[in-house]
Amino acid sequence: MHEPAVTLRRLLAWLLLLGLAGVATELMLVGHATEVNRLKQYVFIPLDLNTATDDAFKTIPNLPAAMLREFKEYRPWKTKAQFEKEIGKYVGPQETARLWRFMVIK
Repeated sequence: MHEPAVTLRRLLAWLLLLGLAGVATELMLVGHATEVNRLKQYVFIPLDLNTATDDAFKTIPNLPAAMLREFKEYRPWKTKAQFEKEIGKYVGPQETARLWRFMVIK
C-alpha cells in the first residue's frame, strides 16, 4: 500500500511546531497548494489574543473588518468574560461566541 508523503503524525508535529501558517508555507514550497486549501477547511490553531499578528487574525473565517482593530485595542486580554463584554459591544452574542472559538488567552 502506498504511504502518503505527509503522514498524519508528521502533519500534526508540523502544526504544533510551525502553526497553520508555517505548515501552509512549507506545503506551498513543495507544490501542494491543493492540500493547503484542503487543510484550511479542517484545521485551525487557536490564536493568542495578546500576541497574534494581523495576518494570523485574518485567517479567521468571515472575520468582520472592524474586529482586527478591536482585538488589538483591548490588549492585554485577561479573561473570556472580558472578551465577551468588549467584543459583544460590536457584534451579537452568537458572533462573539463564534469568534471566541478561534481564540485563547495565554
